[in-house]
Amino acid sequence: MISNYIQPDLIKISEVLELKKYYPYYKRTIVWYSDLTVCKQVDNIDHIYDMTRLKAMYRYLSCEGEC
Repeated sequence: MISNYIQPDLIKISEVLELKKYYPYYKRTIVWYSDLTVCKQVDNIDHIYDMTRLKAMYRYLSCEGEC
């Protein structure tokens, strides 16, 4: 999170691409993080996420960083 900065709900990148402010959608993201290749590329780990770890990761990033 950037101090004193309120993240907009939507950032338009181009006519066909927009970034949406983070909101929890674990049903979708658990699919990504159940793929060992994705986990290796994104986090350089050799195991997949379970739901507890996934929620903790997003909770940390949404409070301490930018999602």
